[in-house]
Amino acid sequence: MFRMSGTFRSRTYFIRILRTITLVLIMFLLILSSVLYVFSRSMALEMQQDASRKVLNQISYNIDNLNETVRSLMMTAFNDRDMTVLMNNQDIEVFELYNKLNKLDLFVSSNPFIQSIWIYNGFNGCYYSTALSAMVSCKELDSASNLLKPYIVQPATLTKLTLLPIGPSFSEAGKQELFAYFMYKNLDAYVPGSSVLMMSIKAKWLFDNIRTLNELGENSLGDLFIMDSAGKVYSPGENGQIWDDSIYNAIRSASSPSGYLMIGEGSEKQIVTYMTSKFNNWKVVSVQPHDKVFGKVNKLFTMMVIILGIFIILAFVVSSLATVRLYRPFGRLMSKIQGLHEEQMGLSPKDELSMMSSVYDRIVEKMNQLQADHSGNHEIWQSYRLRRLITDSAAVSEEEFAECLPTAASAAEGRQFIVAVLKLDDYETFRRTRSEREQKLCRFAVTNIAGELYGGHFPNVPVDMKSDHAAVLLMVPPGDAEAAYAELSRLTNLVMSTVDSYYNLSLTAAFSEPFNDIRNTAESYEQALAYSLYRMVFGRMSVITPSHIAFRQGVDAYEIPYEMEKKLVEAIRSGESTVVHTRMDAIFEYMAELSPDNVDYAILHLLIILQHTVREISSNKLKNVAVDLRAYNHRMLEQETLADVRRLMNDLLHEVTEQIQSAAKGKNEYLIEAVKEIVENNYADENLSLQYIASALRMSAAYLGRFYRNSEGQSVADYINEVRLTKAQDMLSAGNDSIVAIMKNVGFTNESNFFKHFKKKTGATPGEYRLKKANPLQ
Repeated sequence: MFRMSGTFRSRTYFIRILRTITLVLIMFLLILSSVLYVFSRSMALEMQQDASRKVLNQISYNIDNLNETVRSLMMTAFNDRDMTVLMNNQDIEVFELYNKLNKLDLFVSSNPFIQSIWIYNGFNGCYYSTALSAMVSCKELDSASNLLKPYIVQPATLTKLTLLPIGPSFSEAGKQELFAYFMYKNLDAYVPGSSVLMMSIKAKWLFDNIRTLNELGENSLGDLFIMDSAGKVYSPGENGQIWDDSIYNAIRSASSPSGYLMIGEGSEKQIVTYMTSKFNNWKVVSVQPHDKVFGKVNKLFTMMVIILGIFIILAFVVSSLATVRLYRPFGRLMSKIQGLHEEQMGLSPKDELSMMSSVYDRIVEKMNQLQADHSGNHEIWQSYRLRRLITDSAAVSEEEFAECLPTAASAAEGRQFIVAVLKLDDYETFRRTRSEREQKLCRFAVTNIAGELYGGHFPNVPVDMKSDHAAVLLMVPPGDAEAAYAELSRLTNLVMSTVDSYYNLSLTAAFSEPFNDIRNTAESYEQALAYSLYRMVFGRMSVITPSHIAFRQGVDAYEIPYEMEKKLVEAIRSGESTVVHTRMDAIFEYMAELSPDNVDYAILHLLIILQHTVREISSNKLKNVAVDLRAYNHRMLEQETLADVRRLMNDLLHEVTEQIQSAAKGKNEYLIEAVKEIVENNYADENLSLQYIASALRMSAAYLGRFYRNSEGQSVADYINEVRLTKAQDMLSAGNDSIVAIMKNVGFTNESNFFKHFKKKTGATPGEYRLKKANPLQ
């Protein structure tokens, strides 16, 4: 069909296209069929659940209606005068008794769902029932014939106005015949021996109603049973289907009033639907075999499999035709390159497309290799030439300079230059946290961004100096240097914000003095590097121009003035952190006026002052201060700015002052604790006072009283009374001692004084307080 070179003896790509199209069509059909099948199952289950809910709703309504009907009849019977006589009169005349029993029998016969009525008279111990042959019995009946007695004997099971089963339940494999409905006078639980009225309701009447509704729904609910609020199960069947305990347990543990559950596996899988009655909390439960519900859906699935097979065959035919048309352009292209042999290109392709891709990749690879070799050598040479321009400008010819900055060469008469140094802040962290590749990328980015942003206003040559900074040779208009520095500062801030936002890098910039001769570039570069050291004073991300440091170059002082040193030492000895920080602010303001070299000497001088002061405090044993100053010395000398040094200095001062204050605070706390401990141990002593405590501690009473009031905000006498009154409260709540005895036990000697202080603290007298604690509801 296609003519191919000898290299390709098989149409591998043709087969691949055919296989791909066929698989795509098959996957589409499989996914579509699966979605339809899942949707059909979901719809079938939803329709079945909807039908089940409707029937269960009707059954639940009928149960609630039956409950309401029985309730109405019960209330009618309970309030009937004849029934009341049978329940409450001890002596009843024979003729009157006969009329009342006859009315009882007439009441049962007029309501077909009532099997019998039982009355127990608690005053004479007689039973009246339509189920007894004589309808009255005043002697003990056997348990088999007396349906009412078991409930009277066990009153806990006797619930008012609620249907209760009589006899075995379905869960015990029995058939439920009757339900009982009780009424008695007590508002709360039934009192044994009191009168009670019971109606026995025919279970068949309820179950026939449920079975009829299910038959009208074409048995859509499957098998049915009822579970009461206690978890007992009743079935409308003749003998009752007994299900697995997992079904009963699942229904008992269900928290929602209605819903459905999937229980079981394989052929034993069941769909269980339930709904709860409003009045008596009975659950009507439907159990349907899973296979029966989804029978029609399974037939649909079989039909879908057959149709899917037919569509797969058709898909293969369509794929074959489409593949032939798609492959034709590749066949033509392969005939164009059939003269290329594997030996010539060094290739061993697997198919037609791989052959074309390999040929193209090999050609591109060779071209890129040639271009990379040329470009790499050119970049190395260009980088060397630019660094030579910055560091060895005296050896650079005018022709070489013109190649680097053509604009400057064309304006040889009126040109002026400035060298800018862009220095990376916190360079050691940069080297430690960034890989070598990232470092190279960041240096390139700084150089490139600076060149672009400066280039919009000033011709420039950006140079990566391969260390912690980049240099930029800028050509500026001659004349107004201040205007040039102002514009350069604005552009430098833009460079800094751009680099910070994209690469999270901080830069400091320094500019040299203007110069006209290109051979002075190296000297101006060294000047800009020296100016960049003023980062120590101005801080990170600062722009340093010659005007910023002109007035500092004449300052030769490096030691901290004696007056400042003296005030700082006194503040540290006092332990007042606010005063210490104020003195330190003044010293750092003084250091900010120094040159970078003198700032280093001043920092060393300040550290020596702190070391001597801490050593003096410890040696005099005024306070025991232990601070590792050597660690702080090393870290401070590594900082790049005065702000960094100040932060470390704040940490050091905080540590020193905190130790001084904590020592004093500890001493105060021990004294307060001692006073409180003496009061706690001696509150019952009537002689306990400030003088007593001061004598025990061998201190002045006046000093101790003033010290305690300043520390705790109350006097020692107030604290003694507070402890005594608290102990009195505990004794009044827990003991039976007299109030006078309690007063003496807590150290009070004057009864009126005790009553006055107690009422001030609690708002009540001791007697009222004891009565309130004994009767908290009053």
